[in-house]
Amino acid sequence: MTASDDLLTLLGSAYDAISGGDVTSLVPRLAAGATCVVTDEVELTQERLSLATAIARLADLAPAGHRLVGGPAPLVSESADRLWLTDHPTVVLADGTQRPLQVTLLATCAADGSLLVDQVNLAAPVRDRAAAQPDLVG
Repeated sequence: MTASDDLLTLLGSAYDAISGGDVTSLVPRLAAGATCVVTDEVELTQERLSLATAIARLADLAPAGHRLVGGPAPLVSESADRLWLTDHPTVVLADGTQRPLQVTLLATCAADGSLLVDQVNLAAPVRDRAAAQPDLVG
């Protein structure tokens, strides 16, 4: 199994853990100081926080019936001991409403062959940019 395969497996495990509401199995896979940048274009906000905190916040949605579903074809690239991944998962709310996301992940392959996630960028893009534009004139 290649490092790229390991990263795809880790991504699937992360989605399952978040949807199940228990992310304790993911913590050992996070590099020390791992960060997450969350951008919500609808709310016009951006936040930088620890990756462990971001994952816990997503998992807190599970008891209400929300889940995270992976995208159809994550893309992985690697160079030496660095790996990049991009995916387009969907948050499915309890009422069936779907909110698309974009995930970009950066990981490092440690000397023992294990993967450590260094950074995740999580974006909630605007579906209809024209409708989301603030009225700056009126």
